[in-house]
Amino acid sequence: MSNQVAFLIFELKGMIDTMEEMASIDDQWNYPCIERLQKKVNELVELVKE
Repeated sequence: MSNQVAFLIFELKGMIDTMEEMASIDDQWNYPCIERLQKKVNELVELVKE
């Protein structure tokens, strides 16, 4: 996997983690959607680490 794709995945992880933090503060966020995104990105992060 190219370094650019790996970097993009880690950037997405940071954004989604921030969204999760904001969702825990403000109930207007669609939290289940954030959880699904977080799960998918975390799976990609594990693939990048291999």
